[in-house]
Amino acid sequence: MKSQREQFHTIDHNTDPVVLHVARNGTDLGKIKLSVVHSLLSSGELAKTDHYFDPHTQKWVTLDSHPELG
Repeated sequence: MKSQREQFHTIDHNTDPVVLHVARNGTDLGKIKLSVVHSLLSSGELAKTDHYFDPHTQKWVTLDSHPELG
């Protein structure tokens, strides 16, 4: 059975169109569906201080700055 982290690379744009490009301490964790980011935050596998790339500002910002995660 795959962990949530192993499953995040499978993206179904029909059911979960929001995908975040996530990094921690300069390490690229990949593109993760928003619903999975919620789960990983709840389980402690991600922290709100981890970063995602905001395509609007073209900058890496903390997960807690995302409108659905803050």
